[in-house]
Amino acid sequence: MRIKSIIFVNRENELEVLEKAYSSNRAELVIIYGRRRIGKTFLLSFFARNRKTIYLIVNYSERELALKNLEEQLVKQVKLPYAPRIENFSDLYKILKHQNIRLIIIDEQNRRSNRITERVGPPPSQKQYHAGTRMLLSRHDGENRLILRIPPLR
Repeated sequence: MRIKSIIFVNRENELEVLEKAYSSNRAELVIIYGRRRIGKTFLLSFFARNRKTIYLIVNYSERELALKNLEEQLVKQVKLPYAPRIENFSDLYKILKHQNIRLIIIDEQNRRSNRITERVGPPPSQKQYHAGTRMLLSRHDGENRLILRIPPLR
């Protein structure tokens, strides 16, 4: 049986914040965090539906494995005229910058990845993206960025 529609309960505010960032005329970085098993990844997936999206999942805490895996995921989602070599997050951001994709999600959802971004590299500054790019990160702390805390449902 297929579910035809999904209704979020008590997530209207979070969806509104994401929509506002997505609809703005400048590059946006939204960082989403909250305790385990409250729907951060599902919220991102739901928001990305029907939108042209690059959705990358950080699957490893070891730097080299994480970067290799992100490289493999990227190649499956984006047609590139060359095989990318991603040695750090800056390399990834440079590649993503030139894609005509408005929504980029990097999800640090896997239990094996504990603050991978500390080891791999910080998220980009807003100046590194053209105005049409939106990036949503799940579970990362940052400064001077929109941080969306996902509270437990009551």
